[in-house]
Amino acid sequence: MRYLMLVLVFALSACSRTPFWKDNPSSYQSFSTYDNEIQLAPPVNREQHMHVFEIVVWNVVDTQNKVVIGDAKLKLMLDQLNKVYAAASIQFEITETNELHDYYTYESLVENDFYNYYNYLTNYNSPNVIDLYLVDHERNLCYNDGRVRGCAKGRGFTTTGGWLSSIVIPKEDVTNMKIPIHEFGHFFNLEHTHYNYTHQHSGHDCAKTGDKICDTPPDPGAGAYGAMVNYTDCEMYGAYDENGIEFKPMINNYMSYYAPCYMKEYAFTPEQIKVMKDFALDHKRAAFVKTSL
Repeated sequence: MRYLMLVLVFALSACSRTPFWKDNPSSYQSFSTYDNEIQLAPPVNREQHMHVFEIVVWNVVDTQNKVVIGDAKLKLMLDQLNKVYAAASIQFEITETNELHDYYTYESLVENDFYNYYNYLTNYNSPNVIDLYLVDHERNLCYNDGRVRGCAKGRGFTTTGGWLSSIVIPKEDVTNMKIPIHEFGHFFNLEHTHYNYTHQHSGHDCAKTGDKICDTPPDPGAGAYGAMVNYTDCEMYGAYDENGIEFKPMINNYMSYYAPCYMKEYAFTPEQIKVMKDFALDHKRAAFVKTSL
């Protein structure tokens, strides 16, 4: 009987204990600034380990107009993620799929410096898993004035550090061949290839400027230079840096913003893969590793 009482005491104390990450949220908050922050875990033979990360999927649904991404599309996304990230010794498992009726659209999450995301949506995050929120766009984002037509749609965003670590992707992009992989790249410490490109010209220290990865060529960005890309041969023509050297960005890089090149598959560079492989065991991600196979 005495042993039974001890078991009950331990069980009740475990159930009532508030997780540390909720009592001390500031200890878990950080943002995408990695200057001088990378602290690698003790060396292991990464070539013989595959590090598995759990994903919890949240379908954020409007009960009046319910759109849910089902298992078939989630499996397509997961298979593609695992195929690409195997090179970085990273794999993923979807352990839960949930519906969230506290409704936010993509646009409502990003407005006002992501106020709704940081103050409301992250309350549903789980410690040490990747929370993946699938959201709708606002209606009527597409326009056609008779001369110009298009859709002003964002494609996803990622936050980093402890309990704020989560990924938001529009539902229509779940099976896109680039966008989920791109966002998970941010989760493992990759910047855009055009990040801070004005300081990534030839002659500068590639390890300290731009995206801080030396085998991604300087990228002036698709926003201003996308029209100068020949998507047949996947090359940019006619754009030059301050030294008069022609930009030749890797158009088909997963972390770029360029449209698809149908003659070349999307890819990461070897150094991008190394950054992700190392960061998977960094102090910011080590607790997320479910198993190392």
